[in-house]
Amino acid sequence: MTLELLANQGREKVYSSLAGRNYNDILAKRQNLLNCFGNNVEQEHKRELVARIKDVSFVNDARSINPNATWFSMESVTNKIVWIADVDSKDNNFTCLIPIAREKVGAMICFGKERLNLKNTFEGLIHNIFEVNNINEAVMLANAIAESEDVVMYSPANGMEDEIDIKGEGFRHAVNTL
Repeated sequence: MTLELLANQGREKVYSSLAGRNYNDILAKRQNLLNCFGNNVEQEHKRELVARIKDVSFVNDARSINPNATWFSMESVTNKIVWIADVDSKDNNFTCLIPIAREKVGAMICFGKERLNLKNTFEGLIHNIFEVNNINEAVMLANAIAESEDVVMYSPANGMEDEIDIKGEGFRHAVNTL
């Protein structure tokens, strides 16, 4: 066996090994992508149907703690939305929600320390904007103004992860006491 033939065999083995390794990497990445998009495991407080009262759906989306998450939740709804937002942080920019709110939100009910920021962002775009003091008042008002087939969605669009359970449970409790 010549040195050239030995070198060629080594090169083929290296190429074959690299090709096999790349193929396995691609399969693993593909499986990861499938897992990300394929497993629609329901999460608590994420687009969770709490109740259906007089043909109005009450949806708990307390897990949407940023405007982007709220956008995706609103995008998944086909009916008119009565949006309940709890705004405590002045750091959020809600302008990314303007197009979807214009299209899908019929009324907005806001409360929290920074509700004026949210109200000012959507004034003139959403015709019915209401300010209340807490989630109980928000749910009672939403129940009063919602029409048949509307979706009352509690989606704060801001907040912190450690508040999700508290806010989500508060919304559930308010809906269940209607």
